Amino acid sequence: MTIERPMFPPVDQARRHLLTVVAGGAVAAAIPTATLTAAPAVDPVYAAIERHKACALKHAAAWDVRARFNDCQMNDEQERQLQILEDAIEAVWQPCQAAGIDLFNTAPTTHAGIIAAIRYIQERHRNHGEHMPLGEFETDDGADRIDWLDCFLDTLADAVDGLGKAVRS
Repeated sequence: MTIERPMFPPVDQARRHLLTVVAGGAVAAAIPTATLTAAPAVDPVYAAIERHKACALKHAAAWDVRARFNDCQMNDEQERQLQILEDAIEAVWQPCQAAGIDLFNTAPTTHAGIIAAIRYIQERHRNHGEHMPLGEFETDDGADRIDWLDCFLDTLADAVDGLGKAVRS
């Protein structure tokens, strides 16, 4: 008969609890009370970017399915199937377009958010505006009509100006 021995010695739960309490107290003492009570400000641009990414992935997937469909010399059933695929593309495009409009109208509230937004928009621009809203949009004053990139740049300029004012005050 073989007796199996545990690989590790038994854990002293009382000692472990004491060490946890002591370590926790040391960490808490090192963190200022204001830091513990203040909730970190989350830049809303991150959520807007993530929403747009999710919608863009769905839109791209719908186009990938459509691209694999052979639309040469179709019969009636194939034409019906093609219409279903094109309807699916349109169905995922609507939320993607709305997420894009939300994205370029969401002002970053932190320096890191500004950088993240610029990097994401650069990627979209390098891909010729793929998955971004089409057409032109009115400015706040209703004067000129501008494209999505101009809208983003206006939002970004306002965000940078707002951060600058916050630092000065």
